[in-house]
Amino acid sequence: MKILLVNRWGSLNVAGGAEQVFFAMASALSAKYDVTALAMTQRGGKPFFYMSPKVHFIHMDHCYGKQKNLVHKILRSFRIRKLQRRSYDQQYEDPIWGAMMEPVIRQTNPDVIVAFSLDLARMILQWTDTCKPVIVMFHQSSETVLKNLTPASKRALEEAACVQVLMKSDLPVVQKRAACRRLVCIPAAPSSFSRLETGALGGRGPRP
Repeated sequence: MKILLVNRWGSLNVAGGAEQVFFAMASALSAKYDVTALAMTQRGGKPFFYMSPKVHFIHMDHCYGKQKNLVHKILRSFRIRKLQRRSYDQQYEDPIWGAMMEPVIRQTNPDVIVAFSLDLARMILQWTDTCKPVIVMFHQSSETVLKNLTPASKRALEEAACVQVLMKSDLPVVQKRAACRRLVCIPAAPSSFSRLETGALGGRGPRP
């Protein structure tokens, strides 16, 4: 089985919690699977955390700079409500991120894609041509992740093969906001991925 892990953050050498899980999970899974880890950052450097040499590591830098546009910022200012601004940002930024990920997805042709945020899952599901199962991982509380939930993000939650949350208390929060295909509560630990993998193998089916 080929697995693609996808994450994005500011600087490659940051020692954050989600980043630690990203590198640790890739290393643990590489003992059994063909694993590719795609890291998209603004600044380069050397990864803070260890990664097994068995992992196919792909790093893209200067990613966030590609979405800067003066016209977008000006037009964005006319959106008064936060939800309107968020939706407008997604309409502009998501195709850019999707175009960055598309070649990697085509090249690796994974059986399962693990998106380390709802934003990444939305970009993959709605702005790439892949029909492979996508797992969404929450690394914050559901209240935080789902704040100002846009229609596009809700659709991504419902198209994903599996949505993983950290705490049992997060389950009803997500259930109230979206009809997920599979919703599980699993700590963000590499040893727990087998349960996510099982939930993802059903795929996501054709787009409506």
